[in-house]
Amino acid sequence: MTFRWDEPLLKAGIVFHADTRRRHFFTPPASEALERLARDPCTEDDLRAHLVDLGVNPNEFDVACLLEELEREQLVVRGTRNRLLSMGVDSRLNRTGRFEIITDSRTGLSVPGSPVSANIYITLDCNLSCRHCGITMDDTRPRYLSAGEWHNVFDDFERNAVQIVILNGGEPLIHPEAREILRDLGRRPFFVRVYSNGTLLDEEIADICSRSRNFLFSISLDGHTAEIHDDFRGVKGAFERTLRGMRLLREADRPVPFFVASIIHRGVVPYLKELADFVEDQGSRLVAFLAMNFVGRARQTDYYICLEKHQNIVDEIRDIGLARQERMAVSLQARGPTVRKDPSRPRPYQGKENICACGILDITVGPDGESYPCEACFTLDGAHRKSFAVGSLPVDGLAKVWASPRWSLLRGGVERADLKACAACDRYGVCGQRRCRFYSLASHGDLMGPARECLDYLDGVGIVG
Repeated sequence: MTFRWDEPLLKAGIVFHADTRRRHFFTPPASEALERLARDPCTEDDLRAHLVDLGVNPNEFDVACLLEELEREQLVVRGTRNRLLSMGVDSRLNRTGRFEIITDSRTGLSVPGSPVSANIYITLDCNLSCRHCGITMDDTRPRYLSAGEWHNVFDDFERNAVQIVILNGGEPLIHPEAREILRDLGRRPFFVRVYSNGTLLDEEIADICSRSRNFLFSISLDGHTAEIHDDFRGVKGAFERTLRGMRLLREADRPVPFFVASIIHRGVVPYLKELADFVEDQGSRLVAFLAMNFVGRARQTDYYICLEKHQNIVDEIRDIGLARQERMAVSLQARGPTVRKDPSRPRPYQGKENICACGILDITVGPDGESYPCEACFTLDGAHRKSFAVGSLPVDGLAKVWASPRWSLLRGGVERADLKACAACDRYGVCGQRRCRFYSLASHGDLMGPARECLDYLDGVGIVG
């Protein structure tokens, strides 16, 4: 195999080290070096010769520096024969994506041979009634795969070197076989992120996740008091049950890492600092403030914060983060055009600008195993959603689904001229939101319409909040 240096992002590897709970990103030759070390220990010279055989120029890649880095990151034991350490999950190394690439027949865009991450909505059901929920709950809800069926899908993920599995919903823990699914994932070489409201966490679930080292929970907390949180989540008592869930994760035999995700809504805006303080007291080292999408129930609620008001609190959140930077991280999901900081930086993917990670690095999967281009598809009614389905993982398998020509729309199939509202905009070259087609569809009803939070096309939305 000869490396093509014009596509380094497509072939870079990601390694999840479960013992240290860290992900490591490596260039193609470094990933090949890891694969060689995973087979058996070898000398530095043997490793260098192996890479030369693969077409790596020794003057462009320093094997000695790589081994030093691997040693610092606790991935390798140096010696006459360098030995790869256990990754902590079944003593195996899981490299993300195959080095082979898939080239879209219609657009000519090349993508990795398998997705990096799978965002799985194992259920659309939920035990809360949140003000911002965009999930469409109608008579066309899909059936839910059993734990046994998900087991087969996870086997397929392993064969195709998927790296990250995200359990989403609805509330994923409401799935009747959630415990079996978590046990299964705990035995896999995946980095598993669970998006949960925390109210259904119990001792058994905490113990299951504690026994493995590859889980990270994102817990929804939308206020520092029961009054604010329960009002936004629509169920009295949700606040106390969420706090109990975080405590169970924190006090497990092996504490399960978690962070807090908080929706920016009308009720919490006056208390952002108090919420950050409260999150820190709960043992989270990250609070992620998220903008409410203008879809689903957010269209009918006055809890939505309009773009102008959202931008007014950006500086406040930045100050909150700076004041705590030694103790915890504070992040903010941007709104507005998401202007690129460095417009001169070349884009990957052969210069195609109107693409996002969906279908390039990520795949979204529904409760029935059907795959979709984007999570925003679940804001659509069943028939409309089904029209965008790419293929069934249980029936077709990941390799066939990932190679489907139905991805062409997101793999360079959208041209500037197709974007009616964006084509003539003077911010087109630096706006990132124009790439997000499915949230434009969900919020405005037009796949090629204005970006969901465009500064110029929010007529009628600005009065909300």
